[in-house]
Amino acid sequence: MEWLSECLQHQAARRERLRYLYCVLVDIKHNIGVTDRRTRIIVGLAVGVIGMATLGGLLELGMVVGTILAAAALILVGTGLVRVCPLYRLLGIDTSR
Repeated sequence: MEWLSECLQHQAARRERLRYLYCVLVDIKHNIGVTDRRTRIIVGLAVGVIGMATLGGLLELGMVVGTILAAAALILVGTGLVRVCPLYRLLGIDTSR
């Protein structure tokens, strides 16, 4: 029965983390404007194609470079889609005005 107690505690902790994350995401104000958003998505998709081509062996840039490019693409497209950039927030930049 100890495993059941641990499982229930783990589920409660997970629910609490999800509730916190939801509150944070709902209360976040957008800090990426329309032009910035479009640029991030287009550049992110282009970088993602290059990264995936590198990881797939179509380009000879190396696995590390391909992984970095794919990660950068995910960040660019992700921040473009949700219109929130944590780095902009830290630096006090807001292009949504």
